[in-house]
Amino acid sequence: MLETAAAWLLGLVWALPLAYAVWTAFHPAQFSTHFVLRAPLTLENFAKAWDAAPFARYFVNTTLLVTMILAAQLVLCTLAAYAFARFSFRGREIAFLLVLVQLMIMPDVLIVENYRTMSRLGILDTLSAIGLPYMASAFGIFLLRQTFKAAHRDQLRELAAPDRGAPGLLVGRSGRGLVHHHRGHPHDLGSPARGLPALPAPVRPELHARGHPLSYDGTSSSRTPRPLRKSARASATRRRNSGWCSRR
Repeated sequence: MLETAAAWLLGLVWALPLAYAVWTAFHPAQFSTHFVLRAPLTLENFAKAWDAAPFARYFVNTTLLVTMILAAQLVLCTLAAYAFARFSFRGREIAFLLVLVQLMIMPDVLIVENYRTMSRLGILDTLSAIGLPYMASAFGIFLLRQTFKAAHRDQLRELAAPDRGAPGLLVGRSGRGLVHHHRGHPHDLGSPARGLPALPAPVRPELHARGHPLSYDGTSSSRTPRPLRKSARASATRRRNSGWCSRR
């Protein structure tokens, strides 16, 4: 009971600033510190805030900037991650380590150097100058590389099988296929999911009570284990009988 009351008290304290912000937003300025229940409601505060700065232009700039960075990252990060995951070339590990080093550097440290670089390029005060340092994401390359390495090699190749000779479609199709594949049930990893080629299910030998492994029938679609208990018992019986006969 005491813990519940303390939780409600903490929740109330956390909500007080939000309640005050809502109160001051819909009431005149003279009632910002006077909590009168019959205080008049108004939308004048929103009009003044909208006229205080060109927020419409801010929204347009933000939309353009985010769209530009996202499009560049989808291309650069995907191609770089696929190269790190599927191609073998000299210095691959060193290059990937250099990419990971970028995760340890705070973006604030590079503000001055980025400003100098944009100044040399002559693109100051433009959206390109703001988005250019963020078009290659080390975190995105790392995540996509892990995704491509987790996928089966034949799985990625089969996704581009209808378009042989067009390896450029392989990366895009593989990304969509992996997303659809992971939406399935975890136990259905060996079954085709939304156009993804089937992979052989892992064979997990199980043991019965005496410790003898069970064999799997490769021709069965259900992959039901077939125990060798009867054959094991028959061979044991023959060995006992042969030993008994030899003693006789």
